[in-house]
Parts: sequence; structure tokens; C-alpha cells
Amino acid sequence: MHGGQHHDTPHDGEGARGDDPPPRARHRPALPSGRAVLGGLLIAVAMVATYLAASGATDGPAGRAVVAARSLPIGHRVEAGDLRVAAVDLPDDAAGRLFASPEVLVGARTTADLQPGDLILRSTVVAGDDHPPGTRAFSFPVDRERAANGHLQPGERVDVLATFGTGDSARTDVVATGVRLLALEELGRATIGSNGKVVVTVALAADTDVVRATQASEVAAVTVIRAADGGGS
Repeated sequence: MHGGQHHDTPHDGEGARGDDPPPRARHRPALPSGRAVLGGLLIAVAMVATYLAASGATDGPAGRAVVAARSLPIGHRVEAGDLRVAAVDLPDDAAGRLFASPEVLVGARTTADLQPGDLILRSTVVAGDDHPPGTRAFSFPVDRERAANGHLQPGERVDVLATFGTGDSARTDVVATGVRLLALEELGRATIGSNGKVVVTVALAADTDVVRATQASEVAAVTVIRAADGGGS
């Protein structure tokens, strides 16, 4: 016997830690360089620009309309410097309520307060108190349905037509074209078979126009329509 000495033997799994392999370093995925990021951004921008150009999204407004160039109080007599033409994009049915040329508005009076950039609507101006120099104011009654159902606005350019006779023998003559409408007033209430009458006042420049208009108002059915090009005297 060796004095009862006892030699401890290591338990399974102990003392072997020193033999374990060292932990492996974890490698982070490499981030793209600044040049690569910039290149990708430029490609994306180019793709967006190409799409917009192909779809027409970069096109500007196609329409033109007269707008206020400065603040205009109600009752102001419009001068050329009060207006400018702006590019607008509006539905087709709105074009008839706007003006494409500022010249036709010079001398008109505003019926509402307008701020710079406000669209000049036909309902926000009326013809000036005086007819243009060199013209004569001529008034005549017209059946409402023969005057765009009363929807014409002072300041517009209109054509005046006269229909003589009835049936197959009737003929229609042009009395005046492109004349300025000075006023349109209600004359009579609607009756059976008629929407009533309006009194139309136009500015006629030529004596022959006055003579033809006078004759037409006496013996013909007169029709007033909005001029196609807005031109005239």
C-alpha cells in the first residue's frame, strides 16, 4: 500500500479545453464603394428621365389664357399692362370661359377683385362704358335662343346674321362679323314656344353695317353667334 494516496483523474471533458481550436473570425460582407453607389444613382435617374420623356410627363401646359398681371379691384378699367398671357392646362370645356388675347379686354371693367395670376373669366369683366372710337353702338332685340341662349358675355366678339323669308326660299346673310358685344340685357320672360328675348348692343364700325343691321332688325330673324377667331373691328 502507498499510504492510501489517491490520484485524482480528470473527468471526461475536463482539462481538454486547451486543445479546442480558436474561434474563427467572422467576415462582414463588403459594402459597395462610393463610386458604385454614385453610378447606380445616375443609372436610376437616367431611367426615370427616359420614362418621363417617353410618357410626355415633362411637357409643359399646352393652352394659353389671359391672367391678371397685378391686383385689380372691382370696377377697374382694364389697361394693357394689367394683363399677361400665361401657359395653362385646362379641360376643353373651360376654354370658352377664358380669353386667349388681352387686346379684347382693354377698356373693359372688372366685376370682381382679381389678384396677380388669377384667370380672367368672361364672368369677371364687362365691356367698358364707352364703345370703341370710330364705332357706333347699335341695339336690337333677339330671341334668346338665337343669341347663344343668353350666354354671350360683354366684351366678346360676335357675328350678326340675318335670315330673310321662311321655308325653302329663306336665305341667310352676314350683317357684321367680329364686332364687339357691348351689352346683353334681358327683355322679356319666356313664353310658350320661346325662351324670351334679349337686347343685344354691338359696336358697328362701318355705316353699311349699321344700315344692314337696321334693316335686318325690322324684317329678318337675327342671330348672334360667338365669333370663331375673336377678331374684328
